[in-house]
Amino acid sequence: TVFLSLCSIAAMSLAVFVSAVSRTIDMSVTIMPIAFELARLFGGFFLSPAAMPLKFAWIEMIYYSKWAYIGASVNELKGLALHCDEGEYLSDGSCPLTSGDQVIADKGYTPYTIPLCMSILVVYVVTLRLLAYLALRYIKW
Repeated sequence: TVFLSLCSIAAMSLAVFVSAVSRTIDMSVTIMPIAFELARLFGGFFLSPAAMPLKFAWIEMIYYSKWAYIGASVNELKGLALHCDEGEYLSDGSCPLTSGDQVIADKGYTPYTIPLCMSILVVYVVTLRLLAYLALRYIKW
């Protein structure tokens, strides 16, 4: 629930920032769906860090959804024991996945820790709120 809350606060912070720097309501209503769609596409739901092409790696680093998704995934998978049901065994009779740690390694989540993901989300929120404040204070449309 911590990652869900941080993800929600980060999304609100992005919306506040875009609203603060947009000249009109129409501009902010146009920019926000694009920003949220990019966050959804590069947030780790469709492509894990291990499968992300290198030319797009910088995009996934700047979106809050990646850090919330990976943090929640590591939290849930770390130390989890998995078992195969009938029909899920490989041809040699072995189970392909026996632990959540294998999933973490396969998806490329190994370098990410829960405190790292939380810290980046908090920094993301504080930075966007500060930039929104500065935009409201100093940008004169």
